[in-house]
Amino acid sequence: MRKLLFTLFSFAIVLSLGAQDVTFFDDFEGYADGDPIAATSDVWASWGSPGGGADDANVSAEQAFSGSLSLKLEAQAAAGGPTDIVLPFGGKYESGNFVYEQMMYIVSGTGAYFNFQGETTVGQEWVASNYFRTTGTVDWANSGNAIVGQSSFPFDEWFKVRFEIDLTNNLWVVSLNGAVVAEYANVNNSIASANLYAFNPDQGASTVYVDDVTFEYAEPVLLQLDASATNVLSRRDVLTGQDVAVSFAVKNIGIDYIESFTATLDDGTNTASEDFDGQFIGSLEEVTFSLPATYTALEGANDIMITISNVNGGTDLDMDNNTASATVTGYTPAQNKQVFVEEGTGTWCGWCPRGDIFLKYMDEEYSEYFIGIGVHSGDPMEVNGYPAASGFSAYPTMKIGREEIFGFGTAGDIESRFFPRVIQSPPAVLGATATYDELTSDVVITASAEFSGDVNGSSLALVIVEDNVTGTGAGYNQTNYYAGGGQGQMGGYELLPDPVPAAQMIYKHVARAVLGGVTGEPGSIPATASAGETHTYDFPIAFNPTWNVNEIDIVVTLMAADGTVINAKKVDFNDAAGIVGTNDLFRNDLAKVYPNPFSEMTNLELNLEESTDVHLTVYNMAGLLVAEKDYGQLSGKQVLPFDGSTLGSGMYFMHIRLDDSLITKKVTLNR
Repeated sequence: MRKLLFTLFSFAIVLSLGAQDVTFFDDFEGYADGDPIAATSDVWASWGSPGGGADDANVSAEQAFSGSLSLKLEAQAAAGGPTDIVLPFGGKYESGNFVYEQMMYIVSGTGAYFNFQGETTVGQEWVASNYFRTTGTVDWANSGNAIVGQSSFPFDEWFKVRFEIDLTNNLWVVSLNGAVVAEYANVNNSIASANLYAFNPDQGASTVYVDDVTFEYAEPVLLQLDASATNVLSRRDVLTGQDVAVSFAVKNIGIDYIESFTATLDDGTNTASEDFDGQFIGSLEEVTFSLPATYTALEGANDIMITISNVNGGTDLDMDNNTASATVTGYTPAQNKQVFVEEGTGTWCGWCPRGDIFLKYMDEEYSEYFIGIGVHSGDPMEVNGYPAASGFSAYPTMKIGREEIFGFGTAGDIESRFFPRVIQSPPAVLGATATYDELTSDVVITASAEFSGDVNGSSLALVIVEDNVTGTGAGYNQTNYYAGGGQGQMGGYELLPDPVPAAQMIYKHVARAVLGGVTGEPGSIPATASAGETHTYDFPIAFNPTWNVNEIDIVVTLMAADGTVINAKKVDFNDAAGIVGTNDLFRNDLAKVYPNPFSEMTNLELNLEESTDVHLTVYNMAGLLVAEKDYGQLSGKQVLPFDGSTLGSGMYFMHIRLDDSLITKKVTLNR
């Protein structure tokens, strides 16, 4: 190991007499040009192996801040890697003072990334993620991947990144070239290693050099009694008027046990206090508590503060660390505004389950203001041409308003883009109605836009979306990298196998058709639409017989001339169909099928309010007609046997036409 000969100059780990304080420095001068760092070093490792492997990175003479060598990390693929280097810090630190510093050189036109891990085993906890973008800006994110600071950095020159972390009091301070760019309390206040991953957050190439890497750790000096309020935990961005649950962390950074204290919540207008008795918080232990009182979010940025007092019935020895605060920003949605988000996904994509979970979360939290659409690619639910036309090339990724494609690892990645858009007043109120054409058996959807402002060059388009989609066959099996829990929790997917069998999958937000294209139907809106005008456009569509009309939504989009979404509106299909005309288009309440599932014979029971022509068609999952029968005029209660003995096992759709109404039933045939 040649580098060991150079430890006095290039590399050092020094332990204090108490074997607690640690110092490390590496300027890579102890290696040779081209040396793989993980395979050559006793300290550096790769993500996949301490001894290096396919994800190792080489020492390089191409650039250097000091001496003639540095560490080069490079990625060509949008997904990043394979270069993925880890610098262990010698343990997991949760108290004391930790300083990390490195020099960076990012090649113009590329991006970079590095993070800190909170556990000695990598891949369990990302406690800080730092995204250097091709725009020359860097996003500093905490362990919840929330952006806690933004700044600029120079291309094609060396700059210094420094983290000064007071783990005892949970204060993380980031500086770039000596200027503080972020200061925050971290959700997960621990640190165990640095991870230098070749990745461009803007989905392009990454070329970055790292030099003069150093870290220092010093154990804390404890007072006899010292309680610290280390974090306020609440949702940072919410809708105005929403009640926000507030939690906070108390850390004992003294020697004596903490047995009781009082916590006071102050939102600048009101205060609420709660006594916490019967506690037993040991030295350097941190415990999270919840307040029974909630904070009602006001519009704009509002500071909320937690103060700890009356510790063990008295005053602790350092009151300067007894207060922690957070900023909660309330956003008031604009009237008639809905934010449109598409997710590039596929059943073959092992990371795509997170898109399913995050879209469900957004639906639950912001159902009135959010529209999520799953754009499937490479599986049976793909709409031909839709993924490519939307610009999806990596999966999973998301696109908001047809204007920005972004990778996402947490729901916060969606929320951070949702909130600034939901407050923007739209220039038009959108709607949709639907009628059934008896001559062609087609549905005609009429999209409408009622303008409150002048708009030039706009157009209308529709996306048909189905919920609760199921299927049979390998194409509906969902690849699941979260199986087993090694990648953390993901809404229950960690409890499911890889792949998840089709029989266990129910797909939400599935795009079924795009009408008018992703940029809008030419001529659907006049070149200039003025305030006070209402414009409509008819979109005919032949519904696929495999669709369940009771799970269909119509998403109306008003498109700008540049192809971005000005506003969107989701309308339940049955509601749209019931708005016009005197006939109920879909009357699934008039029929039931039993038994279901069935092996050979099942019964279709009808309850007809008046004499009606009855016509039955049965389709398989591929949309092929497999059975048909005309029953003529029927009335009252009717039980119609159906013989499936000639059909194979699988799922089928029964469509019963009653004059100008339709019934759709999904049945399963098991042999």
